[in-house]
Amino acid sequence: MAKSQAKLWRVQALNDVECLKAVGINHAFDRHIHTGFGLAVVDQGRLAYRTEAGDHFLKPGDVLVINPGQVHWGGTVDGDRYGQAIADVAIDTGFADQSHFTRHFKRFVRVTPGQYVSGQ
Repeated sequence: MAKSQAKLWRVQALNDVECLKAVGINHAFDRHIHTGFGLAVVDQGRLAYRTEAGDHFLKPGDVLVINPGQVHWGGTVDGDRYGQAIADVAIDTGFADQSHFTRHFKRFVRVTPGQYVSGQ
């Protein structure tokens, strides 16, 4: 599996729009804002993020535009994890077992990992 990476840059020609490229399951971001517009394009995998308005989920091909000053937080999910057993993902990500992983996942995403993967 590829190493987790994140790259943030500004496009001066677009009035300093901030762009993000993130790869890997370990990329998560705490509550924060941007002073300018933020732009993310989901190439593969999924992005789960939260705003004061609620939870949002993006899939490949989706584009996210964050307004200046909009508080948001969340993380990426690497597409290589799809098809892997939930119990294996739980252990690989540091949880004692699948039930602990599912409880924490559902608290953040509001659906179980199985429902999330199937798009429910």
